Amino acid sequence: MNQTTPKTETPPMPITPIPRRGIPGIIGILLYILLGVSALVLPWGITVLLGTSPVPPVLSDGISLVYLILLGIYISCTSRLSVATVGKVSRGLLPLMIFCAVTTYYLFGSLLPTALIFSLVFVIGEGSILLAVADKLQGSLFGLIPLTAFAAALVLTGRIDIALIACVPFPAALVLALGTRSSAGKENGMTRVGVICATSLTLGISIAAIALWFIYHALGTLSPAVLMEQLDSFRAYIVDTLVNVKFEYGTSVTYPLQGKEAAVQNIVNGMINTLPGTLVVLVNITATFSQMLALSGLRAYGFGSSLSPRVQRFRISPVSAAVFLLSWVVALIAVGDNNSSTMVGTIAENIFTVLMPGLAVSGISRFFAYMARRGAHLGCGFFLIFFIPCLIAYIPTVIATLESLVSVFGPLVAKVKIPKDQDPPSGGFRSSKKDTKPLSDEDLFERYCREQEERRKREEEDNRNDTSNDTSDTP
Repeated sequence: MNQTTPKTETPPMPITPIPRRGIPGIIGILLYILLGVSALVLPWGITVLLGTSPVPPVLSDGISLVYLILLGIYISCTSRLSVATVGKVSRGLLPLMIFCAVTTYYLFGSLLPTALIFSLVFVIGEGSILLAVADKLQGSLFGLIPLTAFAAALVLTGRIDIALIACVPFPAALVLALGTRSSAGKENGMTRVGVICATSLTLGISIAAIALWFIYHALGTLSPAVLMEQLDSFRAYIVDTLVNVKFEYGTSVTYPLQGKEAAVQNIVNGMINTLPGTLVVLVNITATFSQMLALSGLRAYGFGSSLSPRVQRFRISPVSAAVFLLSWVVALIAVGDNNSSTMVGTIAENIFTVLMPGLAVSGISRFFAYMARRGAHLGCGFFLIFFIPCLIAYIPTVIATLESLVSVFGPLVAKVKIPKDQDPPSGGFRSSKKDTKPLSDEDLFERYCREQEERRKREEEDNRNDTSNDTSDTP
């Protein structure tokens, strides 16, 4: 009777919940101080943008520069706490901050936009670390950060609504901490994209509440008719500004867009129609960078062993990919001229705008993983992606479309593939190149079991033959 050799199974990786041992020492104290200062930067920066701050613009840039330097020193120090396990984000965030500071100063003549963006990302990301790993003492002390920032902002600005801006990032930090702990402590917890979506939704609701309050304070009403009237006025103002823009070359003055009012109006209409989707994308990007900073900080503080692949892998679900493809087709059919786009086309455009960046990132990560398995250098991927400058604006859309097709139709194609361990057809012909691919450990083990079974059968057959042919004891 043939006995089948039992197949070895790889035991599942142990998932360790994130321990609540806190961040002790001077690093924890410095993190509390920086979180309070970063939360205070948000309302102060809004007063500078509104022109109600008593601080001169030159001094505002100096304050922004000092804050960015302190933030850069902290990020640089934490990136060296654990060189073996720290994520690459901490090391790449400092050059990104410098690039954004130079860009905003060149475009707007101020460092304040960079300070506001990175303060929001820092409070959400590092605040979620404290909430995820805090013990009882640090958890109780964490509530003092928004209260202190709110009180300081109230004294600094004298307005309760502006002072409340200091509390905007903390609900998102709480959701990010809960989602990270759920993904790290459970095998079937939230995925990385799910944590980003929950964080983005919380941050978007907080920002929308503050924005609606400012609109109500400026207009005195939130009536849809009044809001649409203001939107139409803003639309006409943008079109008029673009049409009347002029360029001076010595003594000659040119108006390049005059006589092209219809084309300019179509472009402006398309931009305003996709404005909700663009705002959602900006919030999603903020939540994504905050989560990247949180994961990198958890590795730097020694909690990397608790981060399961579920919370580190960036993949969009096949349902979202299918919705992206459907919205793209609907947008192409229904939109047409932006001046006469229907409600269905506008909704499809916004869905397309929201899903495209995430699918593009997922496609790029899949492409780099494939290149790494093939032994290609990382720079090869960047060269292939940015090889054609004239198509660089369409590359994210192309990558997102390919990722959607792979996510939707990839599992269907995989089901009809021939299994690798299927025996090849008999015959004396030479095997193809596909048969010379390296086998996995499981395939090697199965092949070894089959060889041992065949060898045992041959030995039993040889023993039976030897017994039947042996006549030495016959009289």
